[in-house]
Amino acid sequence: MILYMYLVSLVAHIVLGAIFLTSSVAKIGSSLAFEQAVQKLSIDLLAPKFVKMVAQLLPPLEVILALALVVGIWPKMVAVLVLGLLMVFTVLMVISLIQGKRFPCNCFGHRSSDIGIGSVSRNVVLIVMSILLIIVSPWTTDKLGWVFIEITGLSGSDMIALITIGISLYLLILIVSEIDTLVRALKLDNLA
Repeated sequence: MILYMYLVSLVAHIVLGAIFLTSSVAKIGSSLAFEQAVQKLSIDLLAPKFVKMVAQLLPPLEVILALALVVGIWPKMVAVLVLGLLMVFTVLMVISLIQGKRFPCNCFGHRSSDIGIGSVSRNVVLIVMSILLIIVSPWTTDKLGWVFIEITGLSGSDMIALITIGISLYLLILIVSEIDTLVRALKLDNLA
């Protein structure tokens, strides 16, 4: 059972890291659109200069968190930071939706769909993964402080299965975040 939890946690580390890396690179590539999304998402709580600062600092922070997740540097602290970011953005998305505001979240660059059930659902899945990483982590340190993965006895087929599960989960999370776009497209097809 412990080995199973470590394996699930390892996949969660890598998938969450890949999601954050994908997201940050896309935001860096469309910084103006992301700044506009932060302005809309901040619900007028942030002054324009702070919106610009958040929009400039968040993508590099996400790169650092992504790499730390994958490599296993300070795993619990990084998971707590990731959880905090996800919680803040999810709450702001929900508040915006309650207020009837729908706009592109730019979570994955300028081609992201509008905030909606898909983006909130994606964030909830990522929040659950973050909580899992706070509770269980395959990363451990030895007496000298070196970080290593505490998983032994995996066969080649076990590794292939883990990689397949990780890639599938990564793609599923990306697809779920775009579900609102798919639903809207289906509605438009039905109207035509």
